[in-house]
Amino acid sequence: MRTCLDRLQSGPLELVYLFPADIDRSIELLNMYADSRLDFVDAGLVAIAERLRIQHIFTTDKRDFQIIRPKHTRFFTILP
Repeated sequence: MRTCLDRLQSGPLELVYLFPADIDRSIELLNMYADSRLDFVDAGLVAIAERLRIQHIFTTDKRDFQIIRPKHTRFFTILP
């Protein structure tokens, strides 16, 4: 994890906020995937990715992002 964070720190980062519509979408996702262990943080990241049309997700927790079917693409590409 430290190696990943070191690499991120040396590159361009942008702070992105949840909009009210993202919270609404997060709640929708939590309801859709209620049988999974999807949490609000991951649902919020999906909502932001959908809004910004991001297809690549950098995460060490692949489980949630592999089951979610985003609106803007067939699936997320999980990195690393």
